[in-house]
Amino acid sequence: MIHSQRVKTIMGTASLMLCLFIGAPISSLAAVFNCVKDAYIDARYPDDNFGGSDRLLVADSDEPTRALMRFAIPEWIAAANISAARIVLYSAPWTSGGGTRTDFAIHVLTRDWVEGSCRRHNDPIPDNGATWKQYEYNADATQNLWESPGGDYDGGIAISGVFPLGSEWGPFPIDVTEMIKNRFEDARNFGFLFKHPLENRSGGWQNFAGRDSSGYDPPLHPYLEIEFVEPPPNDPPNPPANPFPEGGATGVPVSASLSWSSSDPNPDNTLRYDVYFGPGDEPVLVSQNQAATSYPLSGLTPGTTYAWKIIARDNYGAETEGDVWHFTTIASAISAVYPESASPFYFKDAVYMPVLKPVVITGEGTHFRFPKSKVSFDDENILTLFSFPLSRTALWAWVIIGETARAGWHDVTVTTGDESAVGVSLFEVVRTWRGEEKVKVQHADRSVEVPLKGLPVRTFKGKDAVLLSDIVEKSALTAEPEKYFYNLIASDDYSLAQSLKSSGWGTGLPPWKDMQKGYLCQSDTYKLLTKWESDTIGGRIGNAYNVQKMDGGIIELCEADIVE
Repeated sequence: MIHSQRVKTIMGTASLMLCLFIGAPISSLAAVFNCVKDAYIDARYPDDNFGGSDRLLVADSDEPTRALMRFAIPEWIAAANISAARIVLYSAPWTSGGGTRTDFAIHVLTRDWVEGSCRRHNDPIPDNGATWKQYEYNADATQNLWESPGGDYDGGIAISGVFPLGSEWGPFPIDVTEMIKNRFEDARNFGFLFKHPLENRSGGWQNFAGRDSSGYDPPLHPYLEIEFVEPPPNDPPNPPANPFPEGGATGVPVSASLSWSSSDPNPDNTLRYDVYFGPGDEPVLVSQNQAATSYPLSGLTPGTTYAWKIIARDNYGAETEGDVWHFTTIASAISAVYPESASPFYFKDAVYMPVLKPVVITGEGTHFRFPKSKVSFDDENILTLFSFPLSRTALWAWVIIGETARAGWHDVTVTTGDESAVGVSLFEVVRTWRGEEKVKVQHADRSVEVPLKGLPVRTFKGKDAVLLSDIVEKSALTAEPEKYFYNLIASDDYSLAQSLKSSGWGTGLPPWKDMQKGYLCQSDTYKLLTKWESDTIGGRIGNAYNVQKMDGGIIELCEADIVE
């Protein structure tokens, strides 16, 4: 059963403000249900899917767009038990413009549809998602058609209103009580359609954060809040089980990860977890309210016993605390690798060759033995052909650095019989950019064309990348890069400064500290495009700084930030 304290935790201050905003009575019995699929569909591109996007676009332009949205309404909810319901949206002003005040109408969909993964205009590979013409992609354009282009919906009941300016972040609650009570099964099974009520080409439009949005920190996504006449039944989660490492495990590597399984007697509930971990018998909280059933560890001490436990919590706040589990790390570990870095070998700086490199590995408390000792790295592109112990605590290995070995630091593992010695981040693969791409760095009437070739390769989200700050420094255009703001201009003349001015989002151009967190990454579609670490601008970066087609583009040094 839900009691008032649990519900206060679920609803919080924001939910209280929402109730005041729409004038709805405040109930002590409420639950939030996440958006499980969403997309927008565009009459201008009737064969393209825009599911998987970070935004939901509702537009009344020459060719209108509509948004589709479905929420995880569980089976145990009945229409008769609902006292109030509201959809809560957040604006997306980081998406190249915030939009204007725009009329909207919400209808209940009457057909199921497929979200897809955001195939854009002219993408050569078709997607499986809903389009303006079809509710599910079919190569035969006469199949899977909506009864009416733009989505099949119930026109008998609609909720109308006005979206605020896109520069207003939200939350924006919309009362859908009567709609969901009267069209409950369709709302649960198919979801909702958002459109302009007239679609008379007035030009109004608005972007909202989709369920895949990363434009907020922490992320904020659409959700449906339902208040009940009576509390629905609810049981606490089952105790967390199947720990890894297992309780009492020994010889655990110092770079292990925790994992577990969990379930809930109520199959429609969602679970979150608090992770407690630490040496000895009293673990401390290290991660709160996470969705994943795993937690990575690093920097563990060899020969040490650790304790951990998990608290599982459902979406009504009911908790179950798991057992305390213990494991002991390996008694030995690698203390040093020499040399600590190496690079793939290119003959005449042009042709890759698999050349052997000698590496000496030193251990602490180890017992390297021949021929049982074997060396491995955490990258299959770093190959050990042969290893030979020089003593009980020193080993000589011959290693080949593959051409596609991941740039950066790597873990080293030596197995010798039943023992395992692990060294975390002790060996670095140093690679340099080998492509012929160039980027111009410009300040006032001076400019330098900078070849990326020879710059250090960084690994960013699994892709080869170069730091934007490395490009600026290689240009030698300024000895004081921290004095400037930086505009990015793509090879197709797209300007970051102009985009930020028109967006209505008060971000401004990236300063030097953000340029040290920005990368040029390889892309199959655009060759080079910018990406940024998630904590840039307090984690709210989204796509605000992203610029495509930077091969041949410009990094412009600006004396001042853009003026609002």
